[in-house]
Amino acid sequence: MLHRLGGEAQPSGRPVGRGAPRLPLRLAIVPGYGADCFAGLVTILGDARVHLAAIGWPSVEIPIEGLSSSTRNAELIRDRLLAEPLARGERLVLIGYSKGAADMLEALARYPEVRSRVAAAVSLAGTVAGSPLADDPPRLLPWLARSAPGSECDEGDGGAFESLRRSARLAALASNPPTSLGLPLFSLGAFTARQDTSSVLVPMHDRLSAMDPRNDSQTLFTDQLIPGSVLLGYLNADHWAVGLPLDQARPLLAAIFTDRNAFPRPAMLEAVMRIVEETLLERAR
Repeated sequence: MLHRLGGEAQPSGRPVGRGAPRLPLRLAIVPGYGADCFAGLVTILGDARVHLAAIGWPSVEIPIEGLSSSTRNAELIRDRLLAEPLARGERLVLIGYSKGAADMLEALARYPEVRSRVAAAVSLAGTVAGSPLADDPPRLLPWLARSAPGSECDEGDGGAFESLRRSARLAALASNPPTSLGLPLFSLGAFTARQDTSSVLVPMHDRLSAMDPRNDSQTLFTDQLIPGSVLLGYLNADHWAVGLPLDQARPLLAAIFTDRNAFPRPAMLEAVMRIVEETLLERAR
């Protein structure tokens, strides 16, 4: 499930709480490129969200425009975060998946009024520093976005790939360093070998491997981290396996196109929430 990296410390051996949540937290998941286009096909982290709800952590998906720029989606994220009804003392844990991480950071930087409602922010295989693929976007991705069953997305402002360019994202990070947000930040990256990448994603894995074989088929492992964040680790999975449970929602389709999609997403997301909660409790103490 996780890569063991050189120089990584050994586990502390400290016990991990496995009971009911100790803090009133709600997940707010910011999806990635083409999310509304694929909504009829699969629910982002759907299997993991069911598992966390049973533990006591509810979740909500932040509606964005999957083909729009990070600037446009930051506005949509702000509106939803301010409108989200929260119980007394409850706060949100933002989880930005794929391009959702870039959109999330843009919203937090542009609209400081939302930060009081946010307890922490997490990048999950996020395109924090963009992706080299955005300089010459694969034709497959826009075609899939428009052809997915139940697709109801439109172009929006059409700026998704422009926002995903490394030059755009690095400029945004330089202008608004995430460490200035005053929030606990976490990063969970992903990369895997070519033979462990779903067949539909292999051509993109190959393109990125010309620069670095440590990629998840959409972004390089170095570009997934929020500067100044706590590095939770690197998942041994491709980009879709991390966040899109196609093996659960569309098993026949997955058997043909996403044949490496099986991944323990429920355990992964629970682990993220446990360490976020533990960190917040330690900060409070």
